Amino acid sequence: MSKTNVEITPRDRKLFKYLFTNIIATNEQIRVDVFNNSSKQVVHRRLDKLISAKYLDAKYLRTKGNRLIYFLTNKAMTNYIGQRKDITKVHKKSYCPLFIRAESEPADSRAM
Repeated sequence: MSKTNVEITPRDRKLFKYLFTNIIATNEQIRVDVFNNSSKQVVHRRLDKLISAKYLDAKYLRTKGNRLIYFLTNKAMTNYIGQRKDITKVHKKSYCPLFIRAESEPADSRAM
């Protein structure tokens, strides 16, 4: 996508606050918690636009299924979080777990 001039909507601001609070989130967590169960395609398109505008970034997390996780960039932090002093960092628990440990996997195996 070459278009980087994206108009930030109230829902985008809600997303920025959500990612500031939770640090990282999967597409499914964002869809359920921020986009009010909009279609996966709608969420994916908007996240792609915000990535191309450099408000978000995404990386693959090497767990079961190689999940793509999203997080804020410095641009979003500077423009939308840094100026908002009324935002408090309270974790919102999502029904959609980020890390799923297999029953047979010992807790110590994560520290490699």
